[in-house]
Amino acid sequence: MAGQALEPPLIPDHTLVRCIGRGSYGEVWLAKNVVSTYRAVKIIHRSAFDHDHPYEREFEGTKRFEPVSRSHEGLVDILQLGRNDESGHFYYVMEIADSAEGSAGIDEATYLPHTLRAGMGRSGRMQWPSV
Repeated sequence: MAGQALEPPLIPDHTLVRCIGRGSYGEVWLAKNVVSTYRAVKIIHRSAFDHDHPYEREFEGTKRFEPVSRSHEGLVDILQLGRNDESGHFYYVMEIADSAEGSAGIDEATYLPHTLRAGMGRSGRMQWPSV
C-alpha cells in the first residue's frame, strides 16, 4: 500500500480535494461537502489488511466510537461513517483539524493539519507555552 497512488473513491456528498496524510491502513483527504464546508475524510482500504478479520474489527471499532466521538469536546467528531464493499473500503468524515500554520481559514493548496508530528517540529519535542 505504501507509495501506491490510488484513485480516490467516491464519497457521497463530498468532493475529495487532495490527500493530506497517509498511514498503514489508508489515507486522510481534505474534502468539501455539498455546502462547501471543509472536512477530513479517512479512507480505510481492505487491501491494507492480510485478512478480513482485522479490517472488520477496525470498522466495528469505528462504528462503536462514532456516537461517543461527539460526547466530549476533546474528541474528534465523526460526522459520517460509510462503507463500499464493492470498492473495498470504508470511510469516515470528521471535522477538519486546525491548520499546522495556525492560520485562520483553509487554503486548499497548502493546508496541512496540526498533528502531533507537526507540533513536535524538527526538534522532536513538543513546545509548551511558558506560564
